[in-house]
Amino acid sequence: MWALASLGYSLLLGWFVHANRTWQIPGRTLIIIRGGGPVLLLAPVLLFFTPPDDPVFYLACLGTGLIGYFHDVRLMDAGARYGGAVTLRVLPLALPLIFLLWFLFDRTQADYLLARPGDLAMIAAAMGGIMVSLFFLRRCNVTMDALRFVAPILPLAVIIDINNKLAQSHAPWPNNTIYYAVIVSLVLFILGAIEAMMRREHATAVLHARLKQGMAIGMIITALMLFKGTAMYLAPNPAYVTAVSLTSTFWVSLWNRAHGRKDDGNIIAGGALVIFVMLLALAVAQTH
Repeated sequence: MWALASLGYSLLLGWFVHANRTWQIPGRTLIIIRGGGPVLLLAPVLLFFTPPDDPVFYLACLGTGLIGYFHDVRLMDAGARYGGAVTLRVLPLALPLIFLLWFLFDRTQADYLLARPGDLAMIAAAMGGIMVSLFFLRRCNVTMDALRFVAPILPLAVIIDINNKLAQSHAPWPNNTIYYAVIVSLVLFILGAIEAMMRREHATAVLHARLKQGMAIGMIITALMLFKGTAMYLAPNPAYVTAVSLTSTFWVSLWNRAHGRKDDGNIIAGGALVIFVMLLALAVAQTH
């Protein structure tokens, strides 16, 4: 089930990236909308679900919101300055880091996999194949200046997914995913609003964003967070969810081609990516 929830997240994320190429909503405006949307949509729902009582849950949510804001700003700035393909040279490196770091929080799973070296090798091979496929998915000349700019995104991405899994593991479903989405989104909205007040051009951009687009983005982001939160809750290791979510770039390429847009995505690498993701899902299913 974690694989299906991850796939739903990946498909929605890919569609959202594709749609915003038409909408052309500025990155920092998106942060404010993505923060406010889930809060408005899910706040009434909180009345029907008991809030988690574990302090670790709230600390993980707060940490994700704070780190997520700086991660998103840096990611958007990197895309604007060097192109989105540059991040594909760095973000896949998060997979082994997330995979290994999670064992610090779940030693039982570490011992379980170490006792099954064949299954562990299959999982490692699938994740390695995913990383290589992503590297070749898009053509990009990466300079050292670009790598230095993008490099800080890597540890932030690792911490975000570790925190997400940590939060989901300290509360029952679906209460965990709903409260997580609201708390993290509220932090993002507050930080985005503060910056908007400091940068008047961002506030103006928010005011001129069309209502229809804002509502669509709010609903999509809410669904994205619920899908990912559910996947994190169900997956034995957060790196598995991260691996599947990275296929969103391939879905963007397919949608671009389907709509007659120019796209430099490598279809062979994209196909290999999907195959390795399926291999990962099978390997994980075999071990749990």
